[in-house]
Amino acid sequence: MQVTPSSGDAFVSGLRNIRQAIESRLKACGIENLSLGDTAEACTAVIPGMVIIDVRGDGRTARVTFTRDEVEDCCRCVDAYCVRAKINHLVDDLLSRSQAEAAI
Repeated sequence: MQVTPSSGDAFVSGLRNIRQAIESRLKACGIENLSLGDTAEACTAVIPGMVIIDVRGDGRTARVTFTRDEVEDCCRCVDAYCVRAKINHLVDDLLSRSQAEAAI
């Protein structure tokens, strides 16, 4: 018998896994000074069913949003194509801002 986590547990685990995936992807690209903030606590009042994650890295900021279902689907690991694509886009956005600033 496979035990499935409750909705609340799945959300917390999924959010933790997504945050770890973002951090490791950013560090792999050389962005070390980073901070992540999210709207998970106040999410229901702001945008029902959505989580907004703001990432600050090396003086730049980018934002990514996930649905509650996307977060809960990542309770075991971040392997959904859509979630991975959003993380990659977030990192690409921060890196392109870095390159644009370097060109100035």
